[in-house]
Amino acid sequence: MLTYEDYLIPEHIPPYATLHEMLRESCRRHAGKTAFQMRAGDEGYRQVTYGRVWEATEALGKFLLSVGITSNDKVAVESENRPEWAIAYFAIMKTKATIVPIDAQLAFADVDFILDHSETSVLFISRSIWDRVWKDRLAAHPRLKSVIVFDPVETNDAKVRLLDRCIEEGANASFALPQAFSPDDLQEILYTSGTTGNPKAVMLTHGNLASNVAAIHRIIHFDDRDRFVSVLPIHHVFECTVGLLSVIAAGGTITYAESLKSSSLLANIRETKATLIVGVPLLFEKLYYGILRAVEKRPIHHRIVFRLLLWAVRLGRLSGIEAGKVVFRSLRQKAGLSTIRLAITGGGPLPYITAKGFRELGLHLLQGYGLSETSPVLTASTERYDNVRSAGLPLLGVELRIFGADPFGIGEIACRGPMVMKGYYRNPEATAAVMRDGWFLTGDAGYIDRHGFLHITGRLKNVIVTHGGKNVYPEEIEEKLAASPFVKESLVFGEPESEENRGEKVAAVIVPDYELIRESWDEMPHARVHAEPTDQAIAEEIDRAVRGMNHHLPAYKRVTNWAIHSEELPKTSTRKIKRFLYLHGRRTSPPAP
Repeated sequence: MLTYEDYLIPEHIPPYATLHEMLRESCRRHAGKTAFQMRAGDEGYRQVTYGRVWEATEALGKFLLSVGITSNDKVAVESENRPEWAIAYFAIMKTKATIVPIDAQLAFADVDFILDHSETSVLFISRSIWDRVWKDRLAAHPRLKSVIVFDPVETNDAKVRLLDRCIEEGANASFALPQAFSPDDLQEILYTSGTTGNPKAVMLTHGNLASNVAAIHRIIHFDDRDRFVSVLPIHHVFECTVGLLSVIAAGGTITYAESLKSSSLLANIRETKATLIVGVPLLFEKLYYGILRAVEKRPIHHRIVFRLLLWAVRLGRLSGIEAGKVVFRSLRQKAGLSTIRLAITGGGPLPYITAKGFRELGLHLLQGYGLSETSPVLTASTERYDNVRSAGLPLLGVELRIFGADPFGIGEIACRGPMVMKGYYRNPEATAAVMRDGWFLTGDAGYIDRHGFLHITGRLKNVIVTHGGKNVYPEEIEEKLAASPFVKESLVFGEPESEENRGEKVAAVIVPDYELIRESWDEMPHARVHAEPTDQAIAEEIDRAVRGMNHHLPAYKRVTNWAIHSEELPKTSTRKIKRFLYLHGRRTSPPAP
């Protein structure tokens, strides 16, 4: 069993008790260095230094005090990623008010619920959110004292203020910002993404978040020389903690990607010489398969050389030699990823084939695990200890336990430590339901192997129980389906075996990768039977993939019924499939041939 002494790295970033202390020290040490940047059209990158971050957040914090904001108030931020998001976040923090981050993709009804439930009194938004959501609805929220827009908008409503003017007014205000902060101070209320249909309001303190930042720096090394490209929405705690707070603590530079299109993202990476990127598994799957597709479009002799080199790298790895970094250097340069030193993924299970593929190509992709309720990171791989089939090793201060383990050691993952939330806002019953003798029950099933790595087998609520009493975790089957390049995504669930018994059989909804199938059709076996990829031909190809997977599974895990879904499955902003929304709103589809 590995211990902290085996895998933790030496302390290189000072641990902070509060986020206010962290921001103050970073802005003092790196005042002239760029903290945030974002492309501004043809004008290049708009940059904000650490010194300017401190000045702007001081002034904006004073403005918020001038409109009556106190430590008892809630202030929301609803915007796409941009430097102003972070500036608003830290300005709210300086008033000791509580931040309510809101997903910029939410429908008005969901935003309305969050604002009402959290009792928000001030709202920060971007111009696009104003145009899409608030322009005709502001009167419906009389509780809002002010709406502060990052960009100029046309309105006669006196409550609507422009961010730059608020900063100007605050710079001349005589209000004194609080200086004493405690780890127990409430920092933010985070509304869960609602993949199960029941969003809760997670309360995170300064101590929760600051301890998680400190623990991240003891397991993954990055410092003020690193340049980070931000892709995931900052309202999500994974991006906020790892991609904002941890980078600011280190004095790094954050580039906000203006688009998630591969060409635009890769341009940001090349232009800023980015060294770090954090993303969800789907992002890295797209990057990995994009590289493979580019190789397949090369002349045949290039493809042969690539496959020979890949086999050489795989043989080397069997002997403990990691040759991919050297062998595929030119490939990474052509892909626009040559400067990336580390990639970090979380927010969902990473398919083994993607993790292994990145390592073979010389790109180090570290996987982590956590929840909104745990600030969020509980475990992570390290550069030295990286079991790609696991979710990594516990961070400093994290205690893990498996409750109700079966004969295979699989049970509910529980944790405790300084990163565990204060509770659910205005919901003591829900808080009590997930706490047991000081342990937080994650709702995830998994086990800890003999080396100390945590393995996630699935969500307890998603588990399929067969007539024979066997447990099947949908995530395992979904990962195996994803091994077929022609399966873009899938959702596995349980269906009643019959009216006579309560057991379930394994069923699936599969979204084919139509683009790849059409591109590859001439080289596929079915091309001899079907001149073009018709719906029937694609269904036959997917059936072939399902049968091939079933052949390697025990009988109780095999998919016995499946259907094709022609459109992308509904997802949260961090690209998790909304199982609840789909399964409870779907119409029954006939099984595929």
